[in-house]
Amino acid sequence: MGIKVVNGVTIVTCGYLLGYEENGEEIRGFHIQDQIFEDHLLTFRTSPWQKFLAKYFGSRICLGYFKKVGDKGFMNWYLFWCERCKRFQVNYKSGFDNSLDCKSCQDNFLCFP
Repeated sequence: MGIKVVNGVTIVTCGYLLGYEENGEEIRGFHIQDQIFEDHLLTFRTSPWQKFLAKYFGSRICLGYFKKVGDKGFMNWYLFWCERCKRFQVNYKSGFDNSLDCKSCQDNFLCFP
C-alpha cells in the first residue's frame, strides 16, 4: 500500500498490481479472478460510447497500450463485442492472423488485415 499526494489530495494506492500503463503508472485492482486485468480494463477503461460502437457497428476500440504483470512488453488492448456469446471482451491481437480471441467462447474474431 502506498500513499501519494496529487494536487493537494491524498491518494491511497492499494490492491493487487495488475499491470502498467505506457507512462509507467501502475494499474491496481481489488478482486481475484482468472481475468483480473481484462476485467479491470472492461470495467474502468471503457465508456458507454465505446461499448455502443463495439456492439452496434462491430468496431474494435483500442483502449490503450498496456503491459500485464509478467509480460515482457507492452501491447495494444482492444474492446470488441462477441456475437457468439453476446458479451463485451477485452483482448490483444494474437497469432499470425492478428485475430482477437473471445476468452468466453474461444471464438476467433478476425478483424485485422
